[in-house]
Amino acid sequence: MVLDVTENSEPCELILDVRYALPLLGFDKIQLHILETQPTGVTIPRDVTIELKDKEGDLIGDASGDLVDVERVLDSNKQYLRHGKYAYTITHNMPTEILGGVMELRIRTMKKKESNS
Repeated sequence: MVLDVTENSEPCELILDVRYALPLLGFDKIQLHILETQPTGVTIPRDVTIELKDKEGDLIGDASGDLVDVERVLDSNKQYLRHGKYAYTITHNMPTEILGGVMELRIRTMKKKESNS
């Protein structure tokens, strides 16, 4: 997936959205490897764990029927240094070849929320 960055004067939030169908093979979390490739060709790797259930075993996120949407802030203060296309490659680091039930992974940015301080 590619983000076309046209505005970089202010930091933003970098967010990963995960949509999956129940049951997700009994996993309580998903381990992902995300590789960001900047317009200059520089790559930045990061490993991320997405919790799907809380300590009590309840689902994290918004559930509607058998579908669950989880939003995870990857970077609350992301500053893109230049305009251009940033490519993101996402793979999973799970003990199974296919992660059945995961329907969509999406990376997006959002303007930071204004603080009242």
